[in-house]
Amino acid sequence: ALLCPLFISNKYTLHIIISCFLYACLTLSLNLIIGWSGQFSLGHVCFFGMGAYVTTLLMTNFAVPFLIAWAIGTLFTALIAALLCFPTLKLRGDYIAVVTLGFGEVFRLFLTNAVGITRGPAGIPSVPNANLFGLEFTGKSMYYYFALFLLVVFIVFMKRLNNSGFGMAIMTVNEDDIAATALGLDPRKYK
Repeated sequence: ALLCPLFISNKYTLHIIISCFLYACLTLSLNLIIGWSGQFSLGHVCFFGMGAYVTTLLMTNFAVPFLIAWAIGTLFTALIAALLCFPTLKLRGDYIAVVTLGFGEVFRLFLTNAVGITRGPAGIPSVPNANLFGLEFTGKSMYYYFALFLLVVFIVFMKRLNNSGFGMAIMTVNEDDIAATALGLDPRKYK
């Protein structure tokens, strides 16, 4: 994987590989929500897009550096997800799916109709290149290595989480709320 950009010079092919790396990260996080915790969320990609839009808007409209904009986008998205989480904690199965799908659809309609903020279907033009610790991402190879790094971090994090007490508690709550409560675990906390 480290040598791939040396042998593939086609920018489109590198773009597809970068997209695969990013979607693999998204899939790993979705596995945490649906696979491990058993929360049937259909709005996961909404939060992925929300973080991307907040980061992009901060970089283009307010000239916020990439790393700070990325951190703010992540925290903002986590806050919105937490606000959505609290009312849905008592829901199960299909009801969670309906609420999260509805939230994702509302967000999509907001992005489409907020032409003054997002330019609607036209998209946001002239997004500045990411600059990380003084290193500006100017070519596809730079983005390739960044996406590969993110994927490796995600894989290591998920592997460690899976083998941790917290990961085991999440899977226990997923299997049986009553048994988890009998073991002293608070299902609401882990959900």
